[in-house]
Amino acid sequence: MKMFWIALLFLVAEGVLSMECPAQKDAEVLILGAGMAGITAARTLHDSGITNIKILEANSERIGGRIRNVSFMGVQVETAICLVPLAGDEAKRVSGLTKDEIYNEIMDVMRLWYGSDIPNATDIEYYDWYNDEFYRGMFSNIPLNLTLEEKENLAVPEGRLYFSGEGVMVYSTGTVHAAYCSGIDSATDILVKKGLSEGSSFLPKCEDEATMPPSQKPSPTPTTTAPPSSAYSVSNTSLISLIIALFFATLFAAFD
Repeated sequence: MKMFWIALLFLVAEGVLSMECPAQKDAEVLILGAGMAGITAARTLHDSGITNIKILEANSERIGGRIRNVSFMGVQVETAICLVPLAGDEAKRVSGLTKDEIYNEIMDVMRLWYGSDIPNATDIEYYDWYNDEFYRGMFSNIPLNLTLEEKENLAVPEGRLYFSGEGVMVYSTGTVHAAYCSGIDSATDILVKKGLSEGSSFLPKCEDEATMPPSQKPSPTPTTTAPPSSAYSVSNTSLISLIIALFFATLFAAFD
């Protein structure tokens, strides 16, 4: 294992020092997964001249990933080929479109993929979770240095709420206080969107810092002042020196 890391560091250092990336048409390529991404990668590599390619697929009965037929209510139907979740500004843009406008955008993409002679879709079904009061955003592993707006843009739709407390707050993520307040905030938000804001005054907004325990209060929004140029910058010379130092340190450790 030590010799592997020594060889890896040597190759990295050699590549950085030479500043070249020579073409390797005889490279051996291993692709994990025979879904659309894996098959497309293999085809692209093959077209570029790299032919020594192997694909490993866990499913011994079929390939294609999401492209398959499933039985639904006694009928064989095709599953969705590609699922493209939207977030941030693009989610807001699509949320403001009418059903006909969304239909036209979908058909434009389908014609781009499969040609202009494909038949029109009979109908489309979609969920505008951005404007649905029963949808709440879910969050996972949010970096600490994001602003509140950036965190909200990373919210992922996680189905309709049927029980209080299923929503997850954008602040104090992963705390007991957040789990308690998510139900209160979800109920309050739903009442407000239903036009019952005057009747929701008895439900406190947990996002108010005055009601938060000191240990649960969100960190201050980071300033936008840029750090000095020398704070995080690493010159090419320093990077090369670091790689060489790591190489020799690992080399000496291998012979201890």
